[in-house]
Amino acid sequence: YLYFDYYKEPVGYEIIIANNGGKGAIEAKGTPDFSKVATENEGMYAADDDLGTSYYFRGAVDNNWVKFGKDSGGKDMYWRIIRISGDGSIRMIYSGTTAPTSETAIVMTGDGTEIGVGAYNSSFKDPTYVGYMYAEELQHGYDSSSTIKSTIEDWYTTTTLETDVITKSLVADQIFCNDQSISSTKTITDGTIDYFGAQGRLVDNKKPLLTCSRESNKFTSKNSTIGNKKLDYPVGLITADEVAMAGGVYNIKNSSYYLYINHTYWLGSPYSFANYDKDNDSNNMFSVSALGKVGSRYVNDTTYGIRPVISLSPEAKLYGDGTWNNVYEVVN
Repeated sequence: YLYFDYYKEPVGYEIIIANNGGKGAIEAKGTPDFSKVATENEGMYAADDDLGTSYYFRGAVDNNWVKFGKDSGGKDMYWRIIRISGDGSIRMIYSGTTAPTSETAIVMTGDGTEIGVGAYNSSFKDPTYVGYMYAEELQHGYDSSSTIKSTIEDWYTTTTLETDVITKSLVADQIFCNDQSISSTKTITDGTIDYFGAQGRLVDNKKPLLTCSRESNKFTSKNSTIGNKKLDYPVGLITADEVAMAGGVYNIKNSSYYLYINHTYWLGSPYSFANYDKDNDSNNMFSVSALGKVGSRYVNDTTYGIRPVISLSPEAKLYGDGTWNNVYEVVN
């Protein structure tokens, strides 16, 4: 059970955890089998992150809806909660401007669940281009924004997440992991393939993590006290590890979990760099396919969807219960 301070009104993350059984019950569930897709509502599980313990949703979840902020046209924006981070912030992925219904309580599909489509990066012939930010000929650099970072930030600045003082104050700074560590290197006939950290965890070992191994890959806002402090705005992408924890598995279909939208979209985790020669080198990022599979794709594919991720402040107060007809809303 989660006991509230008698003299203190519970904040949003406390309400969400209580509505899903409380910390003790969630932690007692242990670790799910990440080699299998989650097609039922498995509720919440617990795992370590860089700031403490995360409580994450898994499977065919129907009570992780949040209405927060307005887009450039003044429409309400809807989000799905991915997890409660170790600092109490509420990590959410964009789900569009259409309110859920009884038919879309678990899975909402269509182009409206994304802010648009586009490349992760404009070039794919150098390993630097898996970076959310990058510098030419450096493995880890911050001279330039990736194409997808620019797209997300251009969108973000037109919403009340940036333009409204109160709404802006409720968006928390958090870590967006762009894990460029190398898990293995494979020698092939014409060269080598470097596999990045998430590939080893999710494809080879089926052991996702919410921790980010390198400080240089922890993208945080410029005023943050943690991470690399390179972002102008506290917005980014979901990681492949977070998708795996939500119920996705590499190369296995799953149209039942809450992250399925019936369209391919980018994740923030690098997959591989194939080093053949200067004309044929290629980068791949993780993605979710139109079949709900965790997969990968060349970074310059312009047909993949873009779904921003933000975090609500640990101090944000909510009402509602996260279901389709009683979505969580922020109390100002």
